[in-house]
Amino acid sequence: MAKKKDDGSLGFLLVIVAFLIFLPFLIFSFLRYRKLKRIYNAIPNIQRVFDTGKLYSSVLFAVLMVVGAIVLMIGLVSALHKNLNPSDAAILSKSLLITIAVLMIWPMKKMAERVAVEYFGIIFNDNDNTMILPADISNISFGDLIRLKFLRRLGEQDRIAIGSINNITREKGVNFYIHGGFGSRRINFSNKQKRDECLSALQARAGNRGGRDYGY
Repeated sequence: MAKKKDDGSLGFLLVIVAFLIFLPFLIFSFLRYRKLKRIYNAIPNIQRVFDTGKLYSSVLFAVLMVVGAIVLMIGLVSALHKNLNPSDAAILSKSLLITIAVLMIWPMKKMAERVAVEYFGIIFNDNDNTMILPADISNISFGDLIRLKFLRRLGEQDRIAIGSINNITREKGVNFYIHGGFGSRRINFSNKQKRDECLSALQARAGNRGGRDYGY
């Protein structure tokens, strides 16, 4: 009877932990988006290209990460209950769940900010002839990975001078690439219409630097 009560209590605690994980996620994402909107609404002569499909994919990725964390917690709790007596397992399980929930706050904050940045999209600022886009987290070294630098960069934006773009290439699908002194950057969308909208806006500003075309 006591074991059933403990299992019910832990199940309820898991629900609370999941809620406490998702609630900060929604709040952090909203605050980051509102901040971006406030900043760029105050700037004249800009063009924003946003893609709702990127919002869905970013949220799905974050949800999968949260589900993975919850599955990990359930596995750890189950292992404790198999190897310890019920009272000790209950105490350790609750402490473990609370600790994991607290440790996840910062990663969840960064993932939530990434959702906001991805949805906000790409900004063309004609005041200083720059292109503002979500921070590049694909070109990171192993050392940066160990130091979790990619997590710190999730909610940031990169600013690229359009004059520094030497070439633009479009591949088959929903991607195109920009090349220059900064290296190469992939620009990704969820559909070709949004890709071409952004590509057209960039080529109009980059002049004749729209180069090779590897597909449609």
